[in-house]
Amino acid sequence: MSFLFWGSLKKSFSFFLYFFVSLLFCFTSCKVASKTELSYTNVETIKNEIAEIDKTLSWNKEIEPQRLVSNADWFNESITSQIEKNVELLKIINSNSSVYPEFEDFGSLNDSLMNADLYKKIEQIFVSVSNNIYNGPETYFDSNYLYNYVFFREDLKEGWKKNFHKDFPHIVDYKDSEDSKKENTVKATQSSEENNSVENKSEEQTKQPEEKKTVIQKEKLFSKWIIGEPFFSEEIVQIPVRLYCKYGTIDVTLYLNRQNSNAVNLITIDRWKKI
Repeated sequence: MSFLFWGSLKKSFSFFLYFFVSLLFCFTSCKVASKTELSYTNVETIKNEIAEIDKTLSWNKEIEPQRLVSNADWFNESITSQIEKNVELLKIINSNSSVYPEFEDFGSLNDSLMNADLYKKIEQIFVSVSNNIYNGPETYFDSNYLYNYVFFREDLKEGWKKNFHKDFPHIVDYKDSEDSKKENTVKATQSSEENNSVENKSEEQTKQPEEKKTVIQKEKLFSKWIIGEPFFSEEIVQIPVRLYCKYGTIDVTLYLNRQNSNAVNLITIDRWKKI
């Protein structure tokens, strides 16, 4: 009797345990399904919101639309197969193309086609013009085109007053400076004493030396200049130069004779800009 009771109790406990486990599994499954359904709904909601926002945005055009689909063989050919390819390698790979800045209304600053001698000569020309426009710069001109320098000098003087509304910094003083007067007086006195014993003095011995014209330089014309990209033809090289002074900039173009040691044929004034 006791054996039958415990057997019946054991079967009841097994049935109860099986029922409890089944109920727990069913509850857990329903809970997971509920969470999955909720997460799926949230994702769809976010996608819809993003789609609505995208419709109201104005996107700029791509700068380089073919960048991501272009052929990158040049990159693979630049390095060996033993080196791992990565973005950092781009920083050390030599590129055959150089990028030079450009100025509006002036052009590129690419001076790579100019050799050192030509660059040095241009520097010397504008150092001379900046220091004393009346004496020195003409030596860089072709002797057959010296009149073009006179035209350039007068245009520069006239344009300075017209565009900058300032007096031209370099002026010629047609009177002798004090030092020149003293020097001339001493020379005349010495000449008179040496020839005092001569009865008939020539007019040339007693004549005062002629007065010398001097240049009064209030300031240098230009503080700096930049050289633009040259244009080469068979006979002429054409070089743009931007001159800077404290009142603004002056853009000029040099025309050098390649068949005559790059002597200057012409300097034109292209534009003025007052600051």
